[in-house]
Amino acid sequence: MPRRVARPATDASPPSPAAAQSPAAIAPATIADDALLAAMFAASPDGLIAVDETGRILRANAAAAALLPGSDGGARLADRIAPQSRLALEAAIAQGLAGRGASCDCLPHDPDGAPLAVAVVPLSGLPVPGALLVLRAGEPGGSDPEAAIETEKLEAIGRLTGGVAHDFNNILTVVIGNSELLAERLAADEEGRKLALISLAAAQAGADLTRMLLAYSRRQALQPTEFCPADLLREMRGLLERSLPATIALDVLCCADPWGVRADRAQLASVVLNLALNARDAMPQGGRLRIELSNATLDAATADVAADVAAGDYVLIAVQDTGTGIPAAVLHRVFEPFFTTKQVGKGSGLGLAMVQGFARQSGGHVAIDSRSGVGTTIRLYLPRAQVQLRLPEVTALGGDLRARAGETVLVAEDNPAVQALMSAQLEALGYEVVTAGDGQEALAILHTSQRIDLLLTDIVMPEIDGLTLAQRARRLRPALRILLTTGHADHAVERGSRLTLPGALLPKPFTHEELARRVRAAIDGKLA
Repeated sequence: MPRRVARPATDASPPSPAAAQSPAAIAPATIADDALLAAMFAASPDGLIAVDETGRILRANAAAAALLPGSDGGARLADRIAPQSRLALEAAIAQGLAGRGASCDCLPHDPDGAPLAVAVVPLSGLPVPGALLVLRAGEPGGSDPEAAIETEKLEAIGRLTGGVAHDFNNILTVVIGNSELLAERLAADEEGRKLALISLAAAQAGADLTRMLLAYSRRQALQPTEFCPADLLREMRGLLERSLPATIALDVLCCADPWGVRADRAQLASVVLNLALNARDAMPQGGRLRIELSNATLDAATADVAADVAAGDYVLIAVQDTGTGIPAAVLHRVFEPFFTTKQVGKGSGLGLAMVQGFARQSGGHVAIDSRSGVGTTIRLYLPRAQVQLRLPEVTALGGDLRARAGETVLVAEDNPAVQALMSAQLEALGYEVVTAGDGQEALAILHTSQRIDLLLTDIVMPEIDGLTLAQRARRLRPALRILLTTGHADHAVERGSRLTLPGALLPKPFTHEELARRVRAAIDGKLA
């Protein structure tokens, strides 16, 4: 169940965020240098924050400062919001910058702060593009007991997963890396190689479970870009066909002029594949799988049905199967973690929970319609991109990933086993490797004249963390390429928006090929 926030109901109060979603209810406002408007802005009982297109705060009233301490002019609004809420807020602001009202629920960065209902109002007449945010506070779950329980469960799973994710992913990084090395070295020993591959598959399954739990609790490490999902579906068609038996017919349909989205491209591909595999399992005797992409505009009345979706423009990906369907008695539970309608041992019960977590964290929404014996349709709504699309380059599978002559990587990692593994993998690719056990040691190396083409640093390190190290490294060597790695999403974003990280991100655990591709792309300047 989505979070619901209690809102004032007096006639004198401004429109609720849900009502503010209606284009008819929101007329573009103008902030002028006028004493009356300034007085109204200051006296409003609701928090009011005006932001520019970069998310910098132009002005905030006293009510906003009380809800989000530190919301001063010039500050970044993302710094005042909890990491798991930032992408949804950025999506809502993007709608406002495009001239449409939107809303979302956010958690403040301060863990003791109240949840916030945020309505975004378009602004006109400013020297720079901007939007106005109307903030109201409420208790988690408001008056809805089921929503309160869902909120508490979400936070509990998030805390539990986040507490073990970093150390667990470090362990999995070592297991996966060494299993790959063993499989390569045992190429002539079929039995030994088979055992190494079994260990590798088990470790990757463990990584998938952690990733799904982080996705459900909206704490996974997303790397959003603007892209056309129709291109992604076309690229995935071959993979989808190979994943389905011959008894299942596949249709992939796209509208004539599809919009772009702002989301994590790799995670969206994982979501689509996950839904396709769920559909496959629901059609053991065969059937038809239809994946359809279209443009969709949700008005206020439609959005009001679900508390976690704002009115606006969306790209809709509908995945429809002709399988066994889901009984009505349990349909409301399908997004719960660890709940599954499959046989024992046939599923973790995290697939649809991960899909819902990804949708919410991306500022979107997921809905399901199913009937026993008829089939299931899952609709994934992702906010339309409000900027010109910048389609990411796709590196050919056969690309040369080896080092060029003399290229040197500085590996800053406080976990000795992970450091040793990454060093061995990079040296196998031909790179010169320099290691540092903490940020201070890495800075000492950067102060020398030694050639360093890439700083590969863990984010979570004692004393000087990876983000601080990266920022100081850039001041020492402005042209230095930086690649960050982490085993837990919150550590990657708690000090700022993922969109402003001082380097590209490589989530742990990773395979040897993933490390090779990201390092090569980072040195070549093909990563943000």
